[in-house]
Amino acid sequence: SNVSRGGNLVTYNGFGLGWANVLQGRINNYYPKEFRILKDKE
Repeated sequence: SNVSRGGNLVTYNGFGLGWANVLQGRINNYYPKEFRILKDKE
């Protein structure tokens, strides 16, 4: 896809969901730590 590196607004149907940092081969989101979903430790 044609996405520029650096900060980008993630949208769905024109509605802004949040910011993401596009790097080579991956994307990091800028969501607060409270929004993270973590796996349960077994």
